Amino acid sequence: IKVSTIGGYGDTTVAEHAFGLMIGLAKEFWVHASAVKNGKWVRHTGHELMGKTLGVLGLGRIGQEVVKRATAFGMRCVAFDVYWPEAFAAEYGVERVMTAEGVLPLADVVTLHMNLTDANRGFINARTLATMKRGSYLINTARGGLVVEDDVAEACRSGQLAGYGTDVVDEEPMRPGHPFQSIDS
Repeated sequence: IKVSTIGGYGDTTVAEHAFGLMIGLAKEFWVHASAVKNGKWVRHTGHELMGKTLGVLGLGRIGQEVVKRATAFGMRCVAFDVYWPEAFAAEYGVERVMTAEGVLPLADVVTLHMNLTDANRGFINARTLATMKRGSYLINTARGGLVVEDDVAEACRSGQLAGYGTDVVDEEPMRPGHPFQSIDS
C-alpha cells in the first residue's frame, strides 16, 4: 500500500479553523448565539487574545500557519517540536520550549498540531491539564486521541480549562453520552 501526504493541502484551512475556535472560545460566541436565539441581548465581551501567550505543540506546516495568525493578533508564541524550524521561529519570534509538557504552564491558549503516536496518545490528561494555567483554553484540530476526553470534560466543568475547541474526537462519530456533550465550552 502506497502512503503519501500532500504538503500544503489544507494547512491554511485547518490553521484558520484552529484560530477561529480560539477566537470563539475567548469571546464566548456560544453565549451570544444562545441569547440571540432566545430573543435576548447579552452584553459580554469575553477575553482578548492580544498580549496572551499561545503554546503550540507541533510547529509543522499547520502550527506555523497558526503562529502567523497569532502574531498578527499580538500574541506571544512559545512552542515545542521535535524538528525545530529555526528560520521560521526566528522570523516570527517563536520561543523554543524543550519539552511538550514545558509549554503547558506558560500558555493562556494551547493548540495541538502533533501526529498521534503510541507515545503521545492521551498526552493531555488530568495530570498535564493540572499544569496548565487555570482558565486557559485548549484547541485540538489534530487528533482526538491526543487527549483523554473524560479528563478534558472534567477540566472544563471545574474551570481548570475555560474552554476546549475541537473538531476531532478519539472515536468518530461521537457516541451518544460522550463526555463533551455535558460541557458548555
